[in-house]
Amino acid sequence: MTWLTIRQIYFAIIDHWGILLAVAVVLVLITGGLVFAFCGSSKPVPKLDEQGIQKAKVAIETHNTEQMRETLAESDVRVEQINGNIANSEVMVKIAVETAKDKYRGLSNDELAAELEKRK
Repeated sequence: MTWLTIRQIYFAIIDHWGILLAVAVVLVLITGGLVFAFCGSSKPVPKLDEQGIQKAKVAIETHNTEQMRETLAESDVRVEQINGNIANSEVMVKIAVETAKDKYRGLSNDELAAELEKRK
């Protein structure tokens, strides 16, 4: 086994600079993509305000499925209002209300209660 000297490593880098540059670019792109996938594109979970928390507690205690759905939908709509474009906010809010209600329509009481607990 031969040991590489600093001089041999230096000339190997100079001789193969194109391949090393391509590998470095690919590694940077992969790293950037992973960072964006895990950090940049995830939406924050909507949080309930104090009034929403109180409504959620009452709904969970009384097993009121409709009230749970309504509270979750209001929370989602609030997030869409914040993120929405002011010019299209009225239309976006109506779409967000329908989307949010459809999203929670098929969930059971336990699933609705778990979702409400996550938002506290």
